[in-house]
Amino acid sequence: MELSEARLLDALAGLQAALGCLTLLLLRRIGSSYGRHSSPRLGWQMPARLAWVLQELPSLALPLLECARAAPSHLRRRPNALLLAMFLVHYAHRTLIFPFLIRGGKPTPLLIWMMAFMFCTFNGYLQGRYLSQYAEYSEDWVTDPRFLTGFALWLVGMLINIHSDHILRTLRKPGETGYKIPKGGILRSLKIIQSPEKYYSHFCFKYIVNEIIFDLKIFSDCSCLGHLVLL
Repeated sequence: MELSEARLLDALAGLQAALGCLTLLLLRRIGSSYGRHSSPRLGWQMPARLAWVLQELPSLALPLLECARAAPSHLRRRPNALLLAMFLVHYAHRTLIFPFLIRGGKPTPLLIWMMAFMFCTFNGYLQGRYLSQYAEYSEDWVTDPRFLTGFALWLVGMLINIHSDHILRTLRKPGETGYKIPKGGILRSLKIIQSPEKYYSHFCFKYIVNEIIFDLKIFSDCSCLGHLVLL
């Protein structure tokens, strides 16, 4: 029996959640070789800015490509268009703005870059196809309190993300080296910071936002769980 793409998307979202759980377990045992924990043993490394642009690009390019294709029927509906626009705004910032604000930045091991690239390709395909072809929402969903609450949380989460980036960029004065613990803003309330590249608060917001805005659909549950455990 032929597997429909809608069922395939649900299956892939479940796979994303499972891989996230597996990654969580592995990293608890072997640690992360990224940022200050990076090791030359991982081989060739990419410049930080180039790595960021290329690894995040699929999550921006694939949904845009989907929008340009013939008959993205569901994007004529306001809820679908707004949800995809929110996703694209996030990745436009991560792809086209954030990398060029990096000051210095340690090189990214090729293996870590490949994993990030694969995740963003996976994520861009899932979100772009689901919202453009399969997600079903009524036109009045954009005025529903759940959507409005989720949108507000998404906006707050993104602002926290941008502000945290600013704090991290200004940790060291010109000429300073070494590792520093970020302070200020939402980072002040975090009890444990293992890596300055991780923004726990933003992704906790992201999980809540998806649960509210997407109205607890199986696809969003699995996709959000995959994002959360990858932290």
